[in-house]
Amino acid sequence: MSRQRIIELQQQIQQSIEELGELLKQSRGEPVADYRFATTEGEASLSELFAGKDTLLAIHNMGQGCRYCTVWADGFNGFLPHLDLIIA
Repeated sequence: MSRQRIIELQQQIQQSIEELGELLKQSRGEPVADYRFATTEGEASLSELFAGKDTLLAIHNMGQGCRYCTVWADGFNGFLPHLDLIIA
């Protein structure tokens, strides 16, 4: 593949990324139902999980059978204190 074609593809990718970013900024999202979840403390609604904050980080962990989920969960404990500082 020629160097010129690589440059062209890189420019196309960059333009697509910028266009996607603009579209995401303009997106208003959709209303979400106040689902109920099982937690270690019992059931909780989605709104209760926000606990008065305006940001919620939700992770779908598929359990021990998924090595990526367990790697993510192990690493999460390390940066949780930093997140608490940012969103608190």
